[in-house]
Amino acid sequence: MHLVRRTSVAMVISACTFCGSVVSAQGVVATQFSKSYRTYEVKVTVDPERELLRGSSTIQVSGKGPYGYYLHPDFDEHETVLPDSIDTAYSPGNLAAFEWSGWPRSAPEGRSLTHVSQDYLLLGPDHSWYPAALDPAIVCKGEVTVSCPAKYTLVMDGDLTGSAEKYGFRRSSYEYGGVCPEPRILILTTRQAQARHVGDLTLRIVANPRPSLQVGELLDLMTRVVEFYEESFGPSGLETLTLAEAPQVFSSEYLLGSHVLGLGLRGVLLMGSEEFEGGLHAELVAHEIAHQWWGSTVGLALGDDEGGKWLMESLAELSASLFLDEDDADAGRRLRKRWTQGVRSVAQESPVALNEVTPASTDPEDVALAYTKGPAVLNLLRTTVGDDAFFAACRAFVAEQRDHRPADRLFFQAVSDESGLDLERFYELWVDGVELPRLRLAYAAREMETGWAVRVSLLQLDPSFPIEVPFIVRTAQGETRGVLRTSGQRATVTLMVPAEPISLEADLDGCAPVLELDVRRVPVEQMGS
Repeated sequence: MHLVRRTSVAMVISACTFCGSVVSAQGVVATQFSKSYRTYEVKVTVDPERELLRGSSTIQVSGKGPYGYYLHPDFDEHETVLPDSIDTAYSPGNLAAFEWSGWPRSAPEGRSLTHVSQDYLLLGPDHSWYPAALDPAIVCKGEVTVSCPAKYTLVMDGDLTGSAEKYGFRRSSYEYGGVCPEPRILILTTRQAQARHVGDLTLRIVANPRPSLQVGELLDLMTRVVEFYEESFGPSGLETLTLAEAPQVFSSEYLLGSHVLGLGLRGVLLMGSEEFEGGLHAELVAHEIAHQWWGSTVGLALGDDEGGKWLMESLAELSASLFLDEDDADAGRRLRKRWTQGVRSVAQESPVALNEVTPASTDPEDVALAYTKGPAVLNLLRTTVGDDAFFAACRAFVAEQRDHRPADRLFFQAVSDESGLDLERFYELWVDGVELPRLRLAYAAREMETGWAVRVSLLQLDPSFPIEVPFIVRTAQGETRGVLRTSGQRATVTLMVPAEPISLEADLDGCAPVLELDVRRVPVEQMGS
């Protein structure tokens, strides 16, 4: 197969899977051109019964080049399996036009998330399945129209703008732009969608029927999550949200790595089959739906020097816990307890600043911080400024940064603006810093005429953090709560309880992430007066 090259348009090939061999990337134009802009129109026809995937696209780029077009690997100029399956034409004004055809094949394990069977076609999100992708640093928008037999259910990320059926084929159009400049996934399946309309939003579930899958209850859960997030963060702008089950050959771990159980794209939640077996957990559903705000409405920061790649994943995790607090408070506490345990485990092995974390990293310890320390820090921020200021800041941030990829400092600035607090020191300690508090709690009890006096002391090892540590004293007659506050190394408080203490424990739910915590009872003489 032969591709014509022109000096005005630099061609590059990306690693994908299509009928024929898988080839590696031969180069990428990575320079950012802030004044460049791309528009495109793609039309695709897919018919599994005829093993046909045929498409055409036009791409218009304004501004100065060079530009890099990512093409399917079987558009490699040395490929001969599908001779003459692509026709490329150029015209003045940086306009490229493509036509292509062929049939995909399932990807080799570990290469791409692609699956082909009689009842399930999955393309993406690891590759571009049409020749429209360009350097992500170039701003773009476009439209993709897919035609397929009407008996199939089509699932794509993006904003559905129209759907019509004629002569046994359904044609669906999607718009892209902002932080979701082009589609990442296409699913065509004989599984039928079960839907519910919630205001202007259509919720869909596309999954294999099974006794453990209670569709009505799952739609109820999705409804509650969406309504909570819209009230907390503002509108997402979605018209359709589809929860789709991945093919059984893809385990949850395969979707994006061992730490990921689901994948949240614009308007699409893709989850592994085993996640459906015992009924989907509210935590997982809430986390992935949260990405409709954190990732699909406000985008992931791209610049290596900007920081903030941790923010979208951590905001999604925090959002899930906030929803669970409303829906199932015990589940919310269990989730935050896992953050606490995870922070200690990860931070001891690999101290890393949050603004150096990349969720797409292959280092599981690096990734884990975005799911443990990150949401714990954001939860501490929420309790520091209060719910009213925090949620107002979230709504303002979503409104102001819609379709942008902001650095994490802009989120903290939004919280500072709403709360009136200077959060620079907070950011330096918890986001820029790698250290975490190491705490020693000691307590002693003395019987008095009216009960027992419990003296509780906090020692903070270097370095010292401004910190608040709630604690619970348990006796045979119940619980008594107290709190220790300090911006230095020590704090002490005394409180009365009705009976001799049985135990004391720190209540770290909503507290700062802590690296070490030691609690012990000591003799009264050791505590001093």
